[in-house]
Amino acid sequence: MDARTYVEGLKKALKNEFGNIVSAQQHEDDLEQLVGLKKQLEKKLADAYEEVEEQRQKAQRKRLAREKEIAIAIAEKFTIEQNLSNARLEIELKEERLRTLDQELEELTFGGKTEEDAAQLKKAKHELEKRVKDQEEELDDLVGQVQLLE
Repeated sequence: MDARTYVEGLKKALKNEFGNIVSAQQHEDDLEQLVGLKKQLEKKLADAYEEVEEQRQKAQRKRLAREKEIAIAIAEKFTIEQNLSNARLEIELKEERLRTLDQELEELTFGGKTEEDAAQLKKAKHELEKRVKDQEEELDDLVGQVQLLE
């Protein structure tokens, strides 16, 4: 019986050792599988971060481009408004000059000045009236451009 007990104990010990080896191998296999899954998840996470960063940069580029377009439009509007203001001022000055010439012409007509002076003044008046008309047309165009920009 001693030999039999010894053999059974040995069988039991071998069975336990084999179970331990199988368990250790299973544990090692599980660990390798977990490490593989961890690497896959880390790769997916890195890819997701990269995609988010690309989208952020793309959105920032679009925002900057839009801001640039707005700044250009504002500058163009300012330039047109400045041109419009200058044109209005110039028209006012020419209208004042025209009134002065009209007054001088009237004075010449009733003041007994020569016909030659009167003809020169009429010619100057006519040229100024033509310029005023041209500038009023330009002014209308500029007003239209400002309205388009607004």
